[in-house]
Amino acid sequence: DDVPPATLEAEVPIASVLERLSVLQRELEDYDAEAEETLTALRAELAGSAIFRELEPVVSLVAAYELESAAEQLRQITLQLEEKFVER
Repeated sequence: DDVPPATLEAEVPIASVLERLSVLQRELEDYDAEAEETLTALRAELAGSAIFRELEPVVSLVAAYELESAAEQLRQITLQLEEKFVER
């Protein structure tokens, strides 16, 4: 039996989410204007999931152009997800 990849409750593969969070992280750290669009698309994909709610502080920080703080908040969220879903 093939074991399905770990998913969030919204049935989004965690590997895909972590990859997108990594892109967003780089955009925030680079002060890239694309970060807002990436975040909006990611939230649409994750609507209804726990991570959607966890991203709210990041959304607020990006809206206030606090990109360094948003990047740090996102780093913490990503670490928590990796600890919870990624086997080492």
